[in-house]
Amino acid sequence: MSLDGLFFYVLVIDGKKKCIGLDKKVEVIACVLRSFVDIFYVLHILFQFRTGFKVVCSQTFEGVELVKNPYAIAKRYLSSYFIIDILSILPLPQVVLLVIVPHKRGPESLHTKELLKYVIPSQYVPRLVRIYLLYKEVTRAFGIFIETAWGGVAFYLFTYMFVCHVSSI
Repeated sequence: MSLDGLFFYVLVIDGKKKCIGLDKKVEVIACVLRSFVDIFYVLHILFQFRTGFKVVCSQTFEGVELVKNPYAIAKRYLSSYFIIDILSILPLPQVVLLVIVPHKRGPESLHTKELLKYVIPSQYVPRLVRIYLLYKEVTRAFGIFIETAWGGVAFYLFTYMFVCHVSSI
């Protein structure tokens, strides 16, 4: 999410022509960096299909059993966060800059600005849902760490900064 702000810097003012244009270098940098991050998120999605999960079971001594069945893992992931993850990694800003804008007629910078103004925040909704779910998981799993002074300060400061970044765009 922190790289999405780069897409708003694609627009530049040309002082000689007195008009707004697109900076091709920033456009390429933003698209490449966002695509690189999206590749890591795709790998995360693939790992979710291979990561087992624990279920409460009264047959074992500890009361918890690790499920390793690939079909059960895939079924659980597809029914939980898969749609949110797919909506989060859709390459909408890259498509806007590299596919839609070059085929538009007229002032391309105005089309770009208007499209990016709606595309980027629309992807924040599924990402915020995923961040909230991750926040709940971290506070449940690392409750003891967050209760310590420095651990809690670091975690809540990071969360605060991240939410501020999202809400500022």
